[in-house]
Amino acid sequence: MAALLVTDDPADPLLDEVATENGFPVPRIRVLNLNFHFPVSHGEMPLKSNVIQAANVSETTLTEILDNGAIEYTDNGGLYVTGYPFNFWMEVDENRKLLVMYTYWHTLPEVDELEMLRFVNQSSGSKIMLQFYYNADYGRFYAYYTHPYHVGLLPPHVLKLCQKFTAIFEEVVHDGIAKGLLQELPECPYDADDGEEVAAAADGTVH
Repeated sequence: MAALLVTDDPADPLLDEVATENGFPVPRIRVLNLNFHFPVSHGEMPLKSNVIQAANVSETTLTEILDNGAIEYTDNGGLYVTGYPFNFWMEVDENRKLLVMYTYWHTLPEVDELEMLRFVNQSSGSKIMLQFYYNADYGRFYAYYTHPYHVGLLPPHVLKLCQKFTAIFEEVVHDGIAKGLLQELPECPYDADDGEEVAAAADGTVH
């Protein structure tokens, strides 16, 4: 097989047969300068970054992202997001540059603590993103997620994280209900003839 010679000599062509080895030509490849910009065609605008710089991330930033995404929220001891299947809190840890999401659901009063701890370990080990823990004193099954934003936040990505957070937690809660560990979810029927949403429907997690 022919050898491969690499050179950074700008005078060399991209592929140039410069020698032979065992009767085969040896291609020489010029190292390209990667500090380049794609040309923009006439009438096209270059793409603009929508990243929110880390220094500008705050709770106000989060509410603006939710507003732009038409996601409902309120103040419930912090920024409390209600526009997804499970309500959850979202906050900014400015010191550690972390976006924090957390929520909980209720365990059954007679739940076996050892079985509950096994369920917590199983869920934490099998699910992406979320970490879980059990507070026996309050009878609550918690889910947490932290997302670093040292390089900033992209608003569409934040909304996607919210969606994934609640979807994963909902799946785990249904699993816990099936195992006889967590309380049943409230039934919140919606009567389309009324022309009004049942208020509880937006409050899937009655915390």
